Order: sequence, then C-alpha cells, then structure tokens
Amino acid sequence: MPKVSVVIPAYNAEKFIAETIQSVLNQTFQDFEVIVVNDGSQDKTPEIVQEFCNQDQRVQLINKANSGVSDTRNLGMSLAKGEYIALLDADDLWLPSYLEKKVHFLDNHSNYGYVFSDFVHILEDGKEVEIEKIHWQENILKGILEWKRVPTCPANIFFRKNCLEKKLFFSKQLSTLADKHFLAQLAFHFKGQLIPEPLWKYRNVAGSMSKSLKVHEYDSLLSIQLYDELGFYPTKSYKRYCASKTYLMLASSWWKDGNNKLRALKYIFKSFFTHPKPLLEKVFKQIL
Repeated sequence: MPKVSVVIPAYNAEKFIAETIQSVLNQTFQDFEVIVVNDGSQDKTPEIVQEFCNQDQRVQLINKANSGVSDTRNLGMSLAKGEYIALLDADDLWLPSYLEKKVHFLDNHSNYGYVFSDFVHILEDGKEVEIEKIHWQENILKGILEWKRVPTCPANIFFRKNCLEKKLFFSKQLSTLADKHFLAQLAFHFKGQLIPEPLWKYRNVAGSMSKSLKVHEYDSLLSIQLYDELGFYPTKSYKRYCASKTYLMLASSWWKDGNNKLRALKYIFKSFFTHPKPLLEKVFKQIL
C-alpha cells in the first residue's frame, strides 16, 4: 500500500492539471498514489490525466458525473489506500519537499492528526507574488470560529487517513467555506501543527468561486448553524459571540468589496444586538 494518497478533484482543469500532477511526481518523497477525480469535465482534463496514468501506474483517473467539488473530494478520500491523505486542488502546486517534510513530522509525532505549512501566492501565469506566513493559533478551532487567519486551503492540509473514522467530510451544502468546515472538524478531534516554511503554491485565479461575495455570505451564515449542529460551540454565549464576529466580517466585506453600505450597516446592527463585544473590541482597537 502507498504511504500517501494524493486526492485531486478536477473540473475543466485542462489549463493547469498537468503542471499540478507533475509537481506531485517531482516530490523528493515518492511512496504515494495520485487519485484524480474528474468531476464531469467538458474540456480535455480526462485526456491529459490519462496520459499521466499511461506513464505512471501510481496515477489513477476516476471519472464521474458532475456533482461539485465537495462530493468529488469525499469520493477521492473514500478511495484512498494510504496511511496519510494529502489534498490538492487542480490549479495549485507543491514544492518538491512538501510530502517529505509533512510525512516526516507525522511519522515522528503520533499525537498529531494533521499538519500544515506556510505557502507562496502565485498569479495565474505562475509568477510568484509573496510568501504567506501562517499566524499560528494554538487552538485552530477557536481561530476558525472567530474568523482569525487559519490554513484552510485543501492543498495545505495533510492528515492521517484514520482521522476519517470520525466521519469527517466536505459539506455539499457549502461552496467557498467547505474547506474551512472540513478543517474545523479536524481541529475539533485532533491536534495540528505548523511547519513554518513555504511548501506549496496557491494560484490566484481571476473569477474563482472564492471571489463571489453573495456565495461567501450564504456559506458564512450557514456555517454558524452547521458548527452548532456539530457541537463546536461550548456555550450559547460563545455561539452568539462567534455569530457576532461573522456578521462584522460580512459588514466589512459588503462595505469594502461589495460597495453596499446599507447591507453593511444591517450586519453591523445585527452584530451589536447579537453580542456587543466584537463591535466594541473593534471600536476600541481603532481608537487605541
């Protein structure tokens, strides 16, 4: 059995999928399988992946009808045979030591369930823009619930396959925040650790799903309900506090990015009357 299962969901990814797979094949650690799940692509994605399958038996192509990226990732994870699972988007890239360093950490730290790292932002053409240093939160779940900076991108999450025994999954109800929801589940059950060096590249693609503010708004509001159902809020007061911070985040997004001041004000008032502390914290921070 392979040590690592690399799961790559792909939908109309012909522009980047070859470079993405090649970044896996170029790893210094070579004991892996690559599971590319083609989510009903209408372009040449399956043909490109099949060429890799013909050249390297570790690469597998799974074709399925289009059902969305979350369902596609879940299928890929269910097929994984490795001790560890590494998630990778079809347009992102790994640096050569990505697997080596993440495998090494989990091999030597049995009390940790997952690991992540810093990364490099690149433009659509591959040009490097900046290195993003992850601000390590000792309590990752708390960071997620309170909208602090956390490493939610799938290409950054490397975890033990047996973590899935806790029934972890990517929610088909969510779009932009499905990744965050999955990490929240990991963080609720297991300890995670940061490797403080850039090990992969995140490609900023124009017009990507993450740019849609309305979709992000829908996911943010639904996440409050989903986190509550999973028991992530220890008290009702803390749930209101986190919900209030969510509303403030949406207010800022609509004010700055959505150019909708009325909608922003609505969320500011909603934040204050749900739990006044986040707004007061923000005001005092600005004053000081």
